[in-house]
Amino acid sequence: MDQAILMNSSRIQVMNENGCGRMQLNILVLQQNLRNIEPKALLARSAAFFEFFSSGPDAIIARAKDMGGNGLEFSYDELKVLVELCYSDAMSSPRREVAMQAKRSMDDHLLQLSEHLWQS
Repeated sequence: MDQAILMNSSRIQVMNENGCGRMQLNILVLQQNLRNIEPKALLARSAAFFEFFSSGPDAIIARAKDMGGNGLEFSYDELKVLVELCYSDAMSSPRREVAMQAKRSMDDHLLQLSEHLWQS
C-alpha cells in the first residue's frame, strides 16, 4: 500500500499545505485501519514523503546533498515529483510573474536534485 501511494502521488496536480495535511491525515487513518487487519502494517515511506513536502524544496535538496544516492529513502523520480508538488500551487497562480518565478525556482531545484543524486 505504501508503494501504491508513492507511485500515484505523481497524479496529484496541485497541492498546498492544506492538501498535504489532508494527505497526512488520510495516511494515518489508512494505517490505523490496516493495523486492524495486519498489526505490523506501516505506511512509513508515505508519511515521510508528505512530511518532506512540509519541509519545503530546500530541505529536500539539502537531504539529497547530504545523503547522495546512498541511503536516501526515496528514488530520484519520487523526489522529482515531490519538488514539483512543492511548486505546483505557485505555478497554477493566475499571476504570470508568480508562475514564472515558481517555474524558474522549480527548474533550479530539479537541476540541483539531479546533480546531487547522480554524483554518487
